[in-house]
Amino acid sequence: MTELERRQFGVLLHPSSLFGAEPIGTIGAQAYRFVDWLSTAGASVWQILPLTVNGQYDSPYFSYSAFAGNPWLVDRLDLHQHGLLAQPALSDEVSDSAVPFDLLSEQKLPELREAADALLAQPDHPWTESFETFCRQQPWLDDTCHFFALKDSYDDDPWFTWPRGIRRRQSSALAESRSELSGAVAQWRAIFFFFDQQWAALKRAATGAGLTILGDLPIYVSHDSADVWVNQHEFSLDDDGGLLVQSGVPPDYFSETGQLWGNPLYRWDVMAGTGYRWWLDRLRRCLELSDVVRIDHFRALSAYWEVPAGAADARGGRWVPGPGQHFLDAVRAQFPSKPFVAEDLGTLDDDVLALRDTNHLPGMRILEFGFDGTSDNPH
Repeated sequence: MTELERRQFGVLLHPSSLFGAEPIGTIGAQAYRFVDWLSTAGASVWQILPLTVNGQYDSPYFSYSAFAGNPWLVDRLDLHQHGLLAQPALSDEVSDSAVPFDLLSEQKLPELREAADALLAQPDHPWTESFETFCRQQPWLDDTCHFFALKDSYDDDPWFTWPRGIRRRQSSALAESRSELSGAVAQWRAIFFFFDQQWAALKRAATGAGLTILGDLPIYVSHDSADVWVNQHEFSLDDDGGLLVQSGVPPDYFSETGQLWGNPLYRWDVMAGTGYRWWLDRLRRCLELSDVVRIDHFRALSAYWEVPAGAADARGGRWVPGPGQHFLDAVRAQFPSKPFVAEDLGTLDDDVLALRDTNHLPGMRILEFGFDGTSDNPH
């Protein structure tokens, strides 16, 4: 019996929902308390949402990067205790209100920049060696930090509105920009390192407590992301970076007009030509941050709903074959233990079910839908 087949009890809670002294849950002391509670309660799985930096709608499902960790989850008190930040202004009261993301941008980000500058200015800091290792081992880091520095310099405008040389990644424009923004790029390297440093320590504690962390990988990435900007040829875009088609799902019992998501669609033929390099790198990164990964909207690997770019809703879309078994063969070659869960909810057909079952991937059952007496109900 594999780890995924063993009957287990777990809890779904994203770190942002942990109560503490900051206006958002962090991966500081309250996260360690939660790990201790899970262990003493007999749980063996901690399920989370994507840990990537928030993007459009302040959502990790529309992240500006499929690789960078979310700086909002960084614990400022930990940075203070490591000599990188003056005593942060934290609340003595626990708030149960929604996360004030605008406030985080105004108050927390400047402190993260301050801590980044402090780390960069201290070559003998205890974290310096780990920081240098992080910079060497994360191939996505430089382009992603350049993207975030550019977002700052262009007032957070989406990359497909930037000047053409930068938008189309012309080498001379990129070289000039990297030189001009070198300080900001270095800051972002340190900020993303803070997340990885703190999360790695928390994950070690979770492993020591006997917990499996079940992560989450959205099937699509945001149009306004470092991933699309860097890999434009692997997405269905026009010459200016605009969408040719977009993601969504057809009408179903949730919506008469379907769901229009607005993500760019993959050029799976181009990706196949690279051996699905970007996708394998992305899965590898997710498995650095979690033990098992839930692949959201798994059905799109069998067939996906393609909607014209200018459509007002999803009714005018069409089904297009996905990469199917060819893609999953490449995944299995890189990850033979197959630490993945197929999110197989929604409108499915025999091809999707066969793709899941042929690859021996566990699917999902939702407890609140589990009492109608059908064979799909939880035990």
